[in-house]
Amino acid sequence: MYPGRRSLVQSPPVKRIDGCRTFALIAALLALGSSNPVAIKVAILSGWGPLTLGLCRMAVIGAFFVLFTSAVGEHPTGRGPGFRWALSAALCKGGAVLCFYTALYSIPVSRAVILSTLSPVVNLALVHLLLEQERVRRHHLLGIAVSLGGMLVVMTLRQGGEGPGAIQEGGSVLLGDLLMMASVVLHQAMIVFEKRALLEDVTPRQLIVSTSLVSVSVFAFFVITVGDPGRGIPATPGSTAAFLYLVTFAGVGLFFYRRWLVSVMEVTFLNSFSHAGRALSILLAVFLLGERVPPAAVTGFLLILWGTAVAAGFRPALPSPFSERRSRFHPP
Repeated sequence: MYPGRRSLVQSPPVKRIDGCRTFALIAALLALGSSNPVAIKVAILSGWGPLTLGLCRMAVIGAFFVLFTSAVGEHPTGRGPGFRWALSAALCKGGAVLCFYTALYSIPVSRAVILSTLSPVVNLALVHLLLEQERVRRHHLLGIAVSLGGMLVVMTLRQGGEGPGAIQEGGSVLLGDLLMMASVVLHQAMIVFEKRALLEDVTPRQLIVSTSLVSVSVFAFFVITVGDPGRGIPATPGSTAAFLYLVTFAGVGLFFYRRWLVSVMEVTFLNSFSHAGRALSILLAVFLLGERVPPAAVTGFLLILWGTAVAAGFRPALPSPFSERRSRFHPP
């Protein structure tokens, strides 16, 4: 905890929900979150350029939240000391999203999702070992080594996958892998800055406004200076439907739905299902895009999961969704 700052942990009245409803709510969250990379790939396959898609999506979402925050009486981006942390988070988010969209142009969804499974290990190395300077223990090193071994297994696969969702013409598998890893690192750095911003009374809505507007600037800069490797903005029913889904259900809808969920469940409980969401993304890519996941990729995925568990010290107990202590929400 940062000295002299208030805690992010709140103790609002507990809203108890039954087990069946909990399962349904978690399933809906996983469906919305796991469909995001698949919908991006569908849009790219429908003719969208990855940079143009990211630019248009972030512009629409950013405009919506600027109007929304103004309507509820908040400054769109916040002021004071928290603004610099929000801006730092936004810059990391812009870079992470840019790398992610470009990576999906070059590699299949399943391959990108498997590489994103390294997020907890990157968080451990970046936050706990480097920033907080926790003592490096044997299980940390073993877990990181196993996870990196799984990453190498995936990255040494010569083919980017098979099927219509595999790899775009002109794409590079190695470049896509490197961009995906850069996206993971930048995303974890963004989370660090977001937590500092929340400690300075920046609201989640102000954070998403900042990240959306900065992401638009980042995408626009690269579209103008480098160009989009895709075909720009297509005008087909499939491409339009994919874009509308990314803006509504997988964008604004997911934000408000998760925001509501943290009022009835603990954030750590929700985050414990992150790997289940990644597995669902892989299944969606297989069934909807026709991607084929080779056995070596599955082996790499399992190694990364095993390494993550080892690095975390094999913490088997999950917090209850009905715990009286819960954390404030920060946008993904």
